[in-house]
Amino acid sequence: MPEPTPSMSGLALSRPSDDAIWSAVSALRLATADLLETLTEAELATPSLCAGWRVRDVAAHVSLQGLGLRDFLTLAVKYYRGGGTNTLIRRSAQLKAAQVPLPQILAELRALAATRRPNFGLSAMEALTDILAHSQDIALPLGRTLAVEPRVAAWAATGSWLFRRRDRFGVVGAPPLTGVTLTATDVDWSMGDGPVVRGPMLALFMVVVGRTATLAQLDGVPVQPV
Repeated sequence: MPEPTPSMSGLALSRPSDDAIWSAVSALRLATADLLETLTEAELATPSLCAGWRVRDVAAHVSLQGLGLRDFLTLAVKYYRGGGTNTLIRRSAQLKAAQVPLPQILAELRALAATRRPNFGLSAMEALTDILAHSQDIALPLGRTLAVEPRVAAWAATGSWLFRRRDRFGVVGAPPLTGVTLTATDVDWSMGDGPVVRGPMLALFMVVVGRTATLAQLDGVPVQPV
C-alpha cells in the first residue's frame, strides 16, 4: 500500500531554485571545513552520529562528492568488496580517512564549494541533504554548533521526506518518529499527519533523516517513539 501524502505548509510547499540550493551547499562545505580544521586528533577520532563512522571518516566522505560516472566506477574498482553501494561508500570514506592527511581532505572539500555537480545519478537537493546531515553528524557529538539557516534546513527536510525511498547513499535513515506532524518554531514549515511535535527546523531535519540526537530539542515527542 502506498504511503499517504503528508499534509504540508509553508516552505514545505515551495521548491527553491538550483542556484539557491547550490549556494547553501557551498556555504555548508566551507563551514564544515572550517569546523574540522579546529578539531584535535581526539575529536577527529570521536564516533559521529553515523554508526561505525568516526568524525574523520565523515570528513573524508563529504570530500568525496561531485563524482561522475567514471569517478564512481573508479571507486568501485578500488574499494568494492561486496555488500552494495552503501558498503562501498563507507569503505571508501574510511580508507580515505586512514590514508589521506586531513589538510588534503579539507583542501578538497573547500575546492568542492566552487562546484555545482552532484554525485552521479543524484540531484542538487540530495547534495544539500548529504552535506547538511553529515555536517551535523560531525558537530553534534562534539558539542559544537554549526549554524544553518532555518529555511535551508526546511528545503532539505522536505526533499528528504518526499524522496526518502530514492536515497542510495545511506544519508536518510528510518525516522525515529512516525504518525506525527512535525512543525518548526523558527520558520513556516510543517509536514506530516498526527499529533504535533514542535521544535527548531534543524532539529526537525535531523529527525527526518533518521537521527535521534535532536529529539530532546522537540516538544510533544511521544514517550516511546516508534
